[in-house]
Amino acid sequence: MPLETSPFNTDPHPKDGATLGFLTISRDKEEAKGQGLRVWSRVLSLVRLVVFGLFLAGLWLVFGPAGWPWMALVPVGLVFFVLLAVHESLHRRMLGNRFRLGLHEWSLARLDNRWQGKGIGGSDLLSQDHPYAADLDIVGVGSLFESLCIARTHLGQKQLALWLGGPGSTADLTARQESVRELAGHWDSRLDLVEKSGTLLVGQDLDSTLVWAGSPLKGPAGFWVVIAVVLAGANLVTLVQWISGQADSLGVACCSLLTVLVYAFNWKRIRTVLHGLEKQADALLAARGGLESMAAQNQWKSERLVSLRKELKASSKRPEAQAAVDRLVTLVQTWQAKRNPLITVPLVLLFWDLIFSWLLLQWHRTNAGSLKSWLGALGEYEALQSLAHHSFLFPADIFPTLLESGPSCFEAKDLGHPLLPVNRCVRNLVDLAPPCQLLLVSGSNMSGKSTYLRSAGVAAVLAWAGGPVRASFMRISRFQVASILHAEDSLRLGMSRFAAELARMRKLIELSRGEIPLLFLLDEIFSGTNSSDRLAGAEALIRRLVQTRAVGMVTTHDLTLARIADDLGDKGANVHFVDNWSGGMMSFDYRLQPGVVPRSNALGLMRAIGLDL
Repeated sequence: MPLETSPFNTDPHPKDGATLGFLTISRDKEEAKGQGLRVWSRVLSLVRLVVFGLFLAGLWLVFGPAGWPWMALVPVGLVFFVLLAVHESLHRRMLGNRFRLGLHEWSLARLDNRWQGKGIGGSDLLSQDHPYAADLDIVGVGSLFESLCIARTHLGQKQLALWLGGPGSTADLTARQESVRELAGHWDSRLDLVEKSGTLLVGQDLDSTLVWAGSPLKGPAGFWVVIAVVLAGANLVTLVQWISGQADSLGVACCSLLTVLVYAFNWKRIRTVLHGLEKQADALLAARGGLESMAAQNQWKSERLVSLRKELKASSKRPEAQAAVDRLVTLVQTWQAKRNPLITVPLVLLFWDLIFSWLLLQWHRTNAGSLKSWLGALGEYEALQSLAHHSFLFPADIFPTLLESGPSCFEAKDLGHPLLPVNRCVRNLVDLAPPCQLLLVSGSNMSGKSTYLRSAGVAAVLAWAGGPVRASFMRISRFQVASILHAEDSLRLGMSRFAAELARMRKLIELSRGEIPLLFLLDEIFSGTNSSDRLAGAEALIRRLVQTRAVGMVTTHDLTLARIADDLGDKGANVHFVDNWSGGMMSFDYRLQPGVVPRSNALGLMRAIGLDL
């Protein structure tokens, strides 16, 4: 079934021109809600202060000359603790409101084109020698990744980067597109996700937890726990008796010695069980919130979303994800109570580490095998929501038709770059339908050639990541994208620009031999050498690529290269961008035209800056 007819494209969400207004109204509602929560918080703070004052007055009446019965303090104490619980719940709601407002502000910044540097760049998520990431601004400040990513876990960010870093299988992409289409219309699900997982520091990873879960652990044996519980009781009794003067220090010394011996026998196993969880409580708590948000969504229809939700459900072999992770969080947080220096020594005497390492070991034996799939499902859900949010913000962007078989093809109408403001994005045609395999793009300086290549490359990347593209129509085969849009010399490596370009060319040729057809994007190739060598090298490279199933685009200033496309016959086509001069000023319309550019503008630009030529 062509993906354009998918039933998941019918969910209601703001249409063209209405998204900004929708988000503004939604943000205003959240701000009003937050203001109301802050008012209630101030009222509760004042009431708590009054009740605490009453409690102090009650203490004076109980222990003072009035001699009131201590039971008179119970109602006041109960009221205080109820107020404390209510205030804590209100604080969580205020925190969630702040996270929801954060998503509103980011979304409005994205629409207003003031988002660069305010999101997650993900520079470390793709390798330095990636075949197109640097040329197409896939990661980094102001990148495609930054414009898309709303994932808070490192797992979600890595999953999104993986999708942007190479084409998935057609079957996976069909399911992913359906999921993204469906999620796009569920704005509230994204608000709920950031509200419940917002305490996670952006990019904080759970890698140490996953390592812990995947490691075979040998903790304290059960009989040591029994001994520890008995000895903990003895420690407590002897310590109280010693403090009250009912016993000498010999009993305390004996119990302390036994405590040291028990710890000595088990310390290595205790550290093995607890290692990797010391700083993970907050991250696990936020992950638990994300899992709760996923599990609460029972309206999904697309196959992949239903499958992800099933990952979190209980079965005969495992408990429900949310409950299991919640128990793990409780265990870790309770164990971390030992950080309070005032109670460290008493907790040592009560064998706090040993008992909790044994409890964590039992959790590990029951749930560790499932934790990776639970957190993996959360990471994939965050990545899907990131793509869906882009579709939500730009509902005019379409989901392309993905071609499973047949000759290599890349066709698009009204194709634009998704990182350009919508009102300044000039759209163009891409026609690489069989038998054409090459577009040789000529044109004057600054006329839009490189942007055209980047628009095509980013569209291909987004299409095979499962996201929407900025076009009115697009169909595309599965491609391995490779680009050479700028090759620079390196003093550190002792490599000239031409040598750097040759190194990248070799990698491009290697990719063209792979199973997946190549989409090549080459900008001013071999510009670091003389014109005759440039022509010979460019022609040899292009002919070699065309002999495979590769398709692509090559830009040039050198009009002699235009004959390469003519020599290829139906397999090549010349297109160009042109400039316009009026009153000594140059302007560009950035519109792609058929044929070879009729003139160059280098001399005109030199004269425009005052050179007498």
